Amino acid sequence: DQAVRNGKLNLDINDLDYKNQRLIVSSIEKCGFPQMSDVGKLAVHSVWIIMHHSNKSMIAYYFQDLEKAVYNEALSSGDLAYTIDRLLMHEGYPQVYGTQFRQGEFYTLRKPAEINRRRIWAGLPPFDQWELENYVGLKSMTK
Repeated sequence: DQAVRNGKLNLDINDLDYKNQRLIVSSIEKCGFPQMSDVGKLAVHSVWIIMHHSNKSMIAYYFQDLEKAVYNEALSSGDLAYTIDRLLMHEGYPQVYGTQFRQGEFYTLRKPAEINRRRIWAGLPPFDQWELENYVGLKSMTK
C-alpha cells in the first residue's frame, strides 16, 4: 500500500484501495472484526491502514470496532487520532491532532495552540518534531 502511495510501485492507488477495502469488508462480514488474539497485532493494524484510506462511510461504520481495538491494545491511541482527523477532514471540520494534509499543506487545525497537548495525550510526538521527521517541505497550518 505505502509503496504504491510513495511511487515505488506503478499501480493505480484507487484500484488498490478499492480491492483492499472489498477484501476487508468481505472478511469482516464473514468473520467479524479481526481480534488480535486470533490474527495478531500486525494484521489488525493492516486492517486499520486499509480503512484509514477508505471513504468516510466505511471509516464511520467501523469506528466503534477501531475504538475497541485501541481499548484491547491491538491499535494505538495514535492510530485512532489519525482516524479521527481523517473523519473530521472528510466532513469539512478542522482536525484536532494534526495528522492530515492535502496538496502539500496540512489540513486546517482546530485550536493550533493546543496541538501538542492533544498529540501527547494520543501518544503522538509533538507537532514540530513529527512534522520535521515526516513531512519536511510541507507548509504548516500552525505557523
